[in-house]
Amino acid sequence: MKLLPGTFSLKDLIDLSKDPRSRVASTPWGAERGKAQLYVGRSVPWKGLRGTAFFAEAARHGRLADAVKAIAQFSRNHAGIRGRAEVATPIGVIQMPLKSAKQMQAVGKVDAGDITAIPSMRLPGVSLGQLSGLRAT
Repeated sequence: MKLLPGTFSLKDLIDLSKDPRSRVASTPWGAERGKAQLYVGRSVPWKGLRGTAFFAEAARHGRLADAVKAIAQFSRNHAGIRGRAEVATPIGVIQMPLKSAKQMQAVGKVDAGDITAIPSMRLPGVSLGQLSGLRAT
């Protein structure tokens, strides 16, 4: 379910994200250029479980767990790809992480010519906090 701006408070979104039955995520699909669309969906049954409880619950959902493992492996296969890109899609040109654009290319959703890397505004090895004199504690 898409979330419209102003529909939920920040506290509501945090509560939803901590609820084991739901997840809050963002997608560039259907969003204005340069923005992301938030949505709420059902989470995997083992959200928040650790250790033996996690493995027991994942084993009860074999095919779902296999699909999640395949998605995680696909993501690991594209590890190290950093930055942002503008991607020409059927709904228009949208900005997204370069890693996501390369994953879309890998499954045939877009061609290499549809992806334009956006130069980074960051200096290598320099954090925003160092530039502004602020430090995280």
